[in-house]
Amino acid sequence: MEEPGTNLHTFVAVFIIRYEMNSLIELKTLVLTIFGLLTSLFAPIMDFMLAMVILLTVNLFFGIGSAWTSGEGFKWKKALMFFVFCFGLFGTFATMFAVGHFLHNAAEAALCVKYACFIAVWVFGTNILKNWRSMLHEGTAMYKFVDILLYILTVQFVEKLPWVKKYQDEHEKKQS
Repeated sequence: MEEPGTNLHTFVAVFIIRYEMNSLIELKTLVLTIFGLLTSLFAPIMDFMLAMVILLTVNLFFGIGSAWTSGEGFKWKKALMFFVFCFGLFGTFATMFAVGHFLHNAAEAALCVKYACFIAVWVFGTNILKNWRSMLHEGTAMYKFVDILLYILTVQFVEKLPWVKKYQDEHEKKQS
């Protein structure tokens, strides 16, 4: 009788198991290395990314709340758009920063991401406030408060960003 492990089939089975385990370890190492590289590359804009997650999550909840109070009910389309917006914004921000970083101009690339975040705050902030206002009863103190916030964001905030004001003016001319 042969000793265990001397059989060719046993040797092949043990070799395949060890090879597969080594492959899984190498794959895990590769994935973690890529994750670490991307994390270190995008570290200067991680706070912007986190701010956008918070903004888009609040936008999602106020959108669902507005639909619920108006009698529309829950729609998966609104919930799925949250992920589409997140993917689009994060892809745009990451691309902007990566291009600037590899052109050896990371500081200005981070500044571009910062201004893009301001635009996102303006766009999604006005949407949040419009949804919030639609959930309130007109004439109440909270309605007036949200209405003033909406005015500040749509008029006063735009004054601080001249290129957004210019866009808004040109957009209104095209619609008239």
